[in-house]
Amino acid sequence: IVGGEFTEVENQPWFAAIYQKNKGGSPPSFKCGGSLISPCWVASAAHCFIQLPKKENYVVYLGQSKESSYNPGEMKFEVEQLILHEYYREDSLAYHNDIALLKIRTSTGQCAQPSRSIQTIALPPRFTDAPFGSDCEITGFGKESESDYLYPKNLKMSVVKLVSHEQCMQPHYYGSEINYKMLCAADPEWKTDSCKGDSGGPLICNIEGRPTLSGIVSWGRGCAEKNKPGVYTRVSHFLDWIQSHIG
Repeated sequence: IVGGEFTEVENQPWFAAIYQKNKGGSPPSFKCGGSLISPCWVASAAHCFIQLPKKENYVVYLGQSKESSYNPGEMKFEVEQLILHEYYREDSLAYHNDIALLKIRTSTGQCAQPSRSIQTIALPPRFTDAPFGSDCEITGFGKESESDYLYPKNLKMSVVKLVSHEQCMQPHYYGSEINYKMLCAADPEWKTDSCKGDSGGPLICNIEGRPTLSGIVSWGRGCAEKNKPGVYTRVSHFLDWIQSHIG
């Protein structure tokens, strides 16, 4: 996250940290964010997994405020199923149908147990999003600037405003790269944005008075670049797909 502030996972208790296992016993590397949408299921972005689509390669932590270090109350999960959207594809810049589901369970076969630092997040009503201009929250362990070499060790969050499709489809924004299965969100001052490493993480908007998973961090040109909002998978347009897999 560029800009924004450091936070504790208790403020975003649905945040899932997804790691890729390494060969030869070295510790797993942080890969992407995700969101706990039911005790057994995490939603994330398909582009995170497309190069290595085998569930055995990943491990998921809930309740993590600090990356790669023990957090009291955290839970560790293996991935029992990894489902990538069958129509996922990559354009020159855009990712299409950029959504994935991870079915999680502990080594003893449990799903997530709710606590102060672990909670599910609501899915939006069908085809319903917060109005354009609304403030929404983004969270992640991604880079604090596009040129950074390292990722921060602490969870960050920030607030961005939803940008209308009409505006996001303007030529000096993203033009025809944008479609209605995506949401754009940005800071009016272009000072904060999601960045590399935040992929798969949540865009949380208030809908009908409750925090809701409105978007999944997907793509964008640069980070916090003028006229280049962050682009998010529009969860309200994928509810049928999600339900068909998680029931």
